[in-house]
Amino acid sequence: MEIIELSITAEESENYRKITNRLKVLGAVGWVKAYIWAVVYVVIFCAIGFALAGRYALTIMPVSYTHLTLPTIA
Repeated sequence: MEIIELSITAEESENYRKITNRLKVLGAVGWVKAYIWAVVYVVIFCAIGFALAGRYALTIMPVSYTHLTLPTIA
């Protein structure tokens, strides 16, 4: 049995490394896994952004509660 080595072209090598080409060959299970990981990353990113935005908002907006009054019903 003879083994023949075939070299790949630069285009094939580039296509192998591209994420879009990897997604094209995914099966159903692969798509579900990719979707779950995308959701996990988005949730983490948004949680960090929300925490940082809240902390930043508290530092730039000093709040004084002395002028607040409860609403009265007339």
